[in-house]
Amino acid sequence: MHTQPNFNRPLEAPETAFTDRLVLTYGPLEKLGRFFLLAEERMMKLGLHLCFGSFEELQATNRANSKTWRPLLPSFDPVLSELGEDNSFCIFGRDPSGTVVATQAVRLFSWTNTNFLTEAEALRLFYADPSASRAKLEQCEVTAEPTRGIDGRVLFSGAGWYRPDYRGKGLGVLMPRIARLYALSRWYIDFAVCIMAEGVVKGGFPERAGYRHVDWELWMHRMPVYREGTVRAAAVWMDTEAALQDLDEMLSRLEASQIDGAIEDVGGHKRHTIRPTGTDR
Repeated sequence: MHTQPNFNRPLEAPETAFTDRLVLTYGPLEKLGRFFLLAEERMMKLGLHLCFGSFEELQATNRANSKTWRPLLPSFDPVLSELGEDNSFCIFGRDPSGTVVATQAVRLFSWTNTNFLTEAEALRLFYADPSASRAKLEQCEVTAEPTRGIDGRVLFSGAGWYRPDYRGKGLGVLMPRIARLYALSRWYIDFAVCIMAEGVVKGGFPERAGYRHVDWELWMHRMPVYREGTVRAAAVWMDTEAALQDLDEMLSRLEASQIDGAIEDVGGHKRHTIRPTGTDR
């Protein structure tokens, strides 16, 4: 875990370990290192090669799988959003043929005098230049007042997708945490947040991915995910303290070889109580 990854490289050689490409800078480095090794081992047991990928390939994969995946938010479109190695990356799980079957992407924002609610409603969360890029009648309406407190170094996570034949295998437990914890170690974020549609929340994904807070609601009017109408969604988030607590809990599950049972539980859409963070900002 010492070399700087090339996020635009389209395909890593299968013999290259994902963990060999990581640069861990902040946080509990020994714990993080153990987590990434164990997480990569779990991915390998599923027959998947974990790697970094380009946003161009992410878009192509999204378009090729439109029957099982809504269009990407423009936050992860390199044409519409300012994406670079200093503020974003995406990770893939590839099957033995090299085909992408699992994805996760993140984007770092630095919000000193603003916050999630303000940036989402202004559409700056989604577009580098909303006035030039937004569609007619496109709007994001946010009534989740707690998201006004999401500021500072904020990680926006999204573009999570698993090909149907790989669902229910625990990728929803692993992929969001791999991306979130690597971002934490690179940038030492204050918050991690994502937007989840109502059906995804009801399916138990926030708990599966380790998030502590689900705040309603965001009304996404005529946005790329659904140009014909409105999507009701929630802001799902956690702060750094909660992310590190979740790291400890996940390490315990992985090291005790108990993750398989846990994955089976959430894969069956059983609901779990979301634990509160120790300290809210």
